Amino acid sequence: MAAVTPRRRGGSQQSFTNAEYTDILFVYGFCDGDSAKARAEYIRRFPNRRPPNVRVFSNTYRRMHETGTVQRRQHDAGRPRLYAPEDEEEILSHFSEDPTISTNIVANRLGISQWKVWFTVHSNGLYPYHFTPVHVLHEGDPIRRVDFCRFMLHRDAEDPYFLKRILWTDESKFDQDGITNYHNIHYWAPKVDGNPNKKKETGSQR
Repeated sequence: MAAVTPRRRGGSQQSFTNAEYTDILFVYGFCDGDSAKARAEYIRRFPNRRPPNVRVFSNTYRRMHETGTVQRRQHDAGRPRLYAPEDEEEILSHFSEDPTISTNIVANRLGISQWKVWFTVHSNGLYPYHFTPVHVLHEGDPIRRVDFCRFMLHRDAEDPYFLKRILWTDESKFDQDGITNYHNIHYWAPKVDGNPNKKKETGSQR
């Protein structure tokens, strides 16, 4: 089954088609209103589709019950929108598609405040985890590292002042890749699932 590309409507991105919302409701009922199980079942049945966020299932059911339609109300195009409950699933869909996206980018795309984006992701249990920079290893690097450690241990044993004559600093390291501020690089993931321990390889010094 081919993947469905979201359409544009009224200047904002429509999260799902009517057919997809129908399947979302069906799976939600099939799982007795358990959103987490419904999402897993939806992914199993439709592996080629964009998976909805957990909150989409309950929000779609609530909207259908209250308004009689699965679609969110249309907003005026060309100007910032006021935050509405229907925007929540649209915000979460951005982080579901790209967990590395920033709250500022999502706010600009949807025409809402960055604070509203922060509030939505945090209230839905998402947490921004930092990437861990790791050095690229080449063939022979592990052996060279062990040899270096042995050298340091032997020199320290031979000369008790060897390590004391080394100046250890916390200054920035300039390398062939330039300077990367990993503090500003995040990966959004549910806090209940624990730290995903994402890593980014830095370039070799060769």
